[in-house]
Amino acid sequence: MTEIIVTMLVSAEASYRDGLMRHREWIVARKASAEAELTRRKEEAERKTRELEEKLARERIAHLLAQAKALARANQIRAYVASARTLTEAAIARANFDQWANWAEQEADRIDPVKNGTLGEAIRRHVQRTSCADPRAPA
Repeated sequence: MTEIIVTMLVSAEASYRDGLMRHREWIVARKASAEAELTRRKEEAERKTRELEEKLARERIAHLLAQAKALARANQIRAYVASARTLTEAAIARANFDQWANWAEQEADRIDPVKNGTLGEAIRRHVQRTSCADPRAPA
């Protein structure tokens, strides 16, 4: 009888220890899975942040190029008006020419990023972005 009880106790102890080992292995596997998921989420967030920064940089460059193009167009209009002013003949009524020249110069001013304020706004946004990005930058 004692031998049966000892065998049962040894078997129960072995079964208990096997259960503890399986539980520990499950916990280790679960921890590794959770760590892998955290790493994946962190990498995904970093990738999205990088993509957003790249997109914003592309948009800033596109805006900068559009402003440069607008300035070139405005200067082209002004040069055209100035050239036309020196080359106009008496056949064109001076009052009509002056009216057209004023309109053309107003259009040049309207699209000129320096005169219409878009350059100043772009500079303010740039300064805000760079001062937020660099904590050492003066406020």
